Amino acid sequence: MPERITRLDGSEAFAALQSAARCGCSASVTLIRGGAGKVMRGRIVGLDDASVCLVMQEPMRPAAGLIPGALVEISFIADHCCYRFRGTVGTSNGPGIPKQIQMSRPDQIDLVERRRSPRRRFSRTAVVKVWRPANGSAPIQAVMLNLSEDGLACRIHPDEHAPVAASEQVRIRFPTGLLGEELELSAQICSVVPGGTDGSVIVGMVFEDDPKSDGVKARLATALTQASEVPS
Repeated sequence: MPERITRLDGSEAFAALQSAARCGCSASVTLIRGGAGKVMRGRIVGLDDASVCLVMQEPMRPAAGLIPGALVEISFIADHCCYRFRGTVGTSNGPGIPKQIQMSRPDQIDLVERRRSPRRRFSRTAVVKVWRPANGSAPIQAVMLNLSEDGLACRIHPDEHAPVAASEQVRIRFPTGLLGEELELSAQICSVVPGGTDGSVIVGMVFEDDPKSDGVKARLATALTQASEVPS
């Protein structure tokens, strides 16, 4: 996927990390060395002049590879923008917080602007199911507005939704328009804006980078090429 990368340093880099820590943004943690690109999930929960603190979804064990000295790439969404940076894990399994890792605060981070595939818009109703895997909540039904290889936008009506917020990690199931096929992917919410006077919200999502989902994304690319519209 073509990307345009803007290098941020100094106060700009700190501001992005500060925003992520303030809202507890979801983050993807990818092992660069010794993990064959293994991706783990966590949240950025702390920041000071010297360090960044993350709490991982799963307890850290040596077999996971996320140990002091491990080189990782952190990707996160804050204020509707995508960022990433690399660093080494400094400490893990802090006292009383078995899922916590800490690393030096980076001097620079990358603002990643992806020039992605064209969005396909829909004139009929296509239902998207959205749920939070972390708390086992029932799926929310939404109406898909557009779809691309990299994400989608949907409208959630007030009688359907519990509040959703930017940076939340969700699981989504949606139709592709190819022989009635439905696909399921993990995504991060990148924007939530009012949808009009009916109280609905328009939610933008980006599919998360995960090698395990490459096959699903390949089927999505095929469907978008072959289908002109998702049926209702």
